[in-house]
Amino acid sequence: AGATHRFGTQVRGGGVGVTCWGSGEDFVGAGLDNGIVRFWRTDGTAAAPVFERSVQKDDSEASPAAVIGLCAGGGSESLTRVLACDGKGSIHAWKWSEHLSAEGTEDEDAAASSFSTGGAVSVAAFDEAGARCVVGGRDRDFGLWDVNSTTCTFRARNVPKDNLDLPVPVWVSGLRFVPEQPNQIIASTGFVQFRLRGEVRLYDIALGKRRPVIRSIAPLGEEAIRAIACTPDGRYVVAGSGSGGLGRVGPR
Repeated sequence: AGATHRFGTQVRGGGVGVTCWGSGEDFVGAGLDNGIVRFWRTDGTAAAPVFERSVQKDDSEASPAAVIGLCAGGGSESLTRVLACDGKGSIHAWKWSEHLSAEGTEDEDAAASSFSTGGAVSVAAFDEAGARCVVGGRDRDFGLWDVNSTTCTFRARNVPKDNLDLPVPVWVSGLRFVPEQPNQIIASTGFVQFRLRGEVRLYDIALGKRRPVIRSIAPLGEEAIRAIACTPDGRYVVAGSGSGGLGRVGPR
């Protein structure tokens, strides 16, 4: 089957890094490697994006950070704001308005806000409402941030040392909120030979524990987990490896 609609044009350095739905499935959004965020109507009535913003504040930045997390907040029935996280660890929020350009106006810029989570990250995920964001990466265990108060409410702690009494490398490769379980977060890890085996971990914030309550070690073999997704009921995690392996993990 071919594509029913095509959105945007191919531009060097403007690859799509992350996508999301908005207002049910009325809009589709994309975060690009050049720091641009765009949304289109899914009915195909308009070829041009109806919303466009940039995480780059001005042209003085040598290279814009890629967008690694994206969310259309406000719930499934109404879209009130757009949130994005970039690779420099900054979270951006814009008031939703159709036909909003990347340059913006003075009033539109006043409606935008951003804050830093403290340094570079490689993965990010928002909850469904766009009220919270988890960020992490290599050598940076994940933190949970309240978007409205711009405060970190939870920081994961590394797992205990290995059997040689050496610290286990930190490499967060994927993050997801568990559906219907607002206090539970799934994280996956990369692979470091003999030291980190590619894991899927379940964290429960309500228990007050900073370490995972369940660890599934090397569910796809001795390799990195590159991508994760939760089933709608939150019972299982679908994990994908760097070599193309795909498996269902029950981390409960």
